[in-house]
Amino acid sequence: GEDHGFMTDPDSAREFVLKTGVDALAVSIGTVHGPYLKKPCLDLELLSRIREQVEVPLVLHGGSGLSDEQFRQCIERGICKVNIFTDINKAAADAAGALYKEGSVMTDLIPAMVGAVKSATEEKMKIFSSVGRA
Repeated sequence: GEDHGFMTDPDSAREFVLKTGVDALAVSIGTVHGPYLKKPCLDLELLSRIREQVEVPLVLHGGSGLSDEQFRQCIERGICKVNIFTDINKAAADAAGALYKEGSVMTDLIPAMVGAVKSATEEKMKIFSSVGRA
């Protein structure tokens, strides 16, 4: 939503990184965990200001549901790790649901779910430009 009270403060982020020596920092810039009830309102300028203050890799929690372009903009501004469980989980659930409605049994559902997870993950890897990178 519009409540910026839960957003990461760049100065506090810098202080936290310096005091703790963390390897990565998860930032709050307008995303949430789980499915969105309404379109997320990303603060990309805030992300840029955080990136200017800290040198550790930045993590985006709750990226499921963002557009491909929003992901790209976040990565361009310093996000190095994206958490997208909901999108991947939904791909598996959709595959299982479709087969279940057709009368398939569990032994048919599992390979379809694994394939859906693989396909969804590969698609995200393309969006994130992480294919072929360790």
